Amino acid sequence: MTEKVDIEIKKPDIEYAKPDIEKMFQPKTASHIRKLREAFPGLAIFGRADVMEVIDIKPSRAPELLKETTEHRVIEPVSGHGKGKYRFRE
Repeated sequence: MTEKVDIEIKKPDIEYAKPDIEKMFQPKTASHIRKLREAFPGLAIFGRADVMEVIDIKPSRAPELLKETTEHRVIEPVSGHGKGKYRFRE
């Protein structure tokens, strides 16, 4: 009697968990991030001016928000589209 050989290869789990912005940021900042995610879904690219327009924040706060979300790996810098462009990590 011959046994069937199990040749099925288990697929690696390459799905990344989205960061829990509610735990990482203050409520107001988390709200801003949700608004940005709605305005720039998927791999849409945005910059400081886009952030200021979408969430209606001052020019001094926009780079701070971008820096903070980059440090927490919520967004990532994008090259080849001009200086200071970002997208949400997928």
